[in-house]
This record gives sequence, structure tokens and C-alpha cells, in this order.
Amino acid sequence: MLQAQTTEGAKWFWIVANAVFLSQAGALVIGGMVLSDIDVGHLRLAERLGLMAGFALTVTDPVVARFFARDHGNSILLKRHFILASGFATIFALTISIFIIFFNDRLLKLVGGDAEIGRALLYVYLAGSVFNAMTGTSSMLLSMTGNEKFLMRTVVMTFLLAMPSYYFGGLAGGAMGFAIAYLLILVLKNSIIFLRVLQILSGPDADMDANGKTG
Repeated sequence: MLQAQTTEGAKWFWIVANAVFLSQAGALVIGGMVLSDIDVGHLRLAERLGLMAGFALTVTDPVVARFFARDHGNSILLKRHFILASGFATIFALTISIFIIFFNDRLLKLVGGDAEIGRALLYVYLAGSVFNAMTGTSSMLLSMTGNEKFLMRTVVMTFLLAMPSYYFGGLAGGAMGFAIAYLLILVLKNSIIFLRVLQILSGPDADMDANGKTG
């Protein structure tokens, strides 16, 4: 039984890992198809700087994962851990974002970007990073409490939506259209996952394992 559960979990993690990789690779390919070289350059610079705020989850998730796994089935403790982790990640991301906004001209020039062109793109990616920090811990909670299937299905579904969104967003609005498409897909994915977490945390303890009847 344990071996079967482990194999099933590994399968879904493999699926999501490939979906994330393909999403990143696909974004690069589509960006190269529909954007000019200058737009791609500014987009990549804004993305790199904006995603610095995402470092908050890199710090938070490994720490909180063991608490989610340990207290699996206890909605009260899970809710407490989730609120603390999300709050910490949000404050961390906001702090980094404020620093980047304050020094955005210098940072963009330092890495070779045009501050005037890159500023608006940077704000879009910073907004995405802050929203991801606010809700991103939801993915870790689902993956550590038997809800891997729901998580992976959501990631794959939004990946399938992301590719045409990037393409048409880039065609319609250039680098800004591409960045807004990225933000909308991120908000959609994280909102679905976050709402699922709220449903779990507000329900009875028996609802924790979605691989049972609630999967």
C-alpha cells in the first residue's frame, strides 16, 4: 500500500515538474516567435529582477513543508502554519519589491536595460511575485497533505492555457502583453489552488486527503 502511494505521488510530481519546465521553455520559444529581440531582452531583464521577490517562497517552503507533513489531518495546526508561512512570505516579498522599486532605475541600468522601457514590465513581474508569495504556500500544503492530484491537474491545465495566452498576448501588446498574460495565468493558477486550500482548511479533518474520496 505504502509503495503504491509512493509510486503514485512520484508520478504526479514527475508530471508537474515537466509541466513547469515546458511552461518555462514554451514561454521562451513563444517570446522569440512573437516579440522583437529588443522586447525579449527587456522582458527577460524585468522578469529576472521581478522574480527576485519570489525568493521568499524559496526560504519559506522547505521550512514549512515538514510541519504540513507532520500535522497532516489536523486542520487547526495546518491553518496556523499556513497563515504564518504565507504572512512571512508576503512580508518578505513586499520588502524585496519595495527595495527593487526604489532602486529600479539603477538596477535596470546596471544589468543593461532601458529604465524607461523596463520599469512597467518590472512592476508587472513584481506584482506577480508578491501574489505568488501570498498564495504560493498553498501548493506546498496540497503536495504535503495528499492533494497532489488536484495540484498537478491545476498546473497542467494552466500550462495548456498559458501557451496560447503568451502567444496572443505578445501579438496584441508586445512585451507588455506577454507580461500581462503571464500575470493573469499566475493569478488564475494560484487562485484555484488557494481556494482549494481554503476549502480544505475550513472543512472537517477527514477532508484532508484528497486522494481518497475528495480527490
